[in-house]
Amino acid sequence: MNKTSGFTLIELLVVIAIMSVSLGIVGPLMSNQADKTRAIAEFNEAETYIRHSSKVAFLRGQSIRIVLDGKQLTRFIGDAEQQMLYQHLFFPVQQVQINANGFYSQQEIVVQIGKRQEHIMLNPTDL
Repeated sequence: MNKTSGFTLIELLVVIAIMSVSLGIVGPLMSNQADKTRAIAEFNEAETYIRHSSKVAFLRGQSIRIVLDGKQLTRFIGDAEQQMLYQHLFFPVQQVQINANGFYSQQEIVVQIGKRQEHIMLNPTDL
């Protein structure tokens, strides 16, 4: 008998078919998880930006207005305007005023992350 070592073409095709099915099932799940991670990162970035604005208002001794509308956050300091756009966050129309002492005009900001609603709690002790 003549024995050769290695895999037959059929065996290789079966392995490739199994791998294709596995990737077809796992691939979309990994994509969804990546989007969730990006959304959480954007939420944390927006929260940090808003809290930092309170510190900026206090240090400059100047009031700041933050307007949240859709996927956009706009910060007004005097005549200067700075916009931030988000891909995974949605803000109902809201406006937050931060006085020159760094205190907020409201207690929370509502943020929509996909189908989930979150809140950024604004405390005067954030300074």
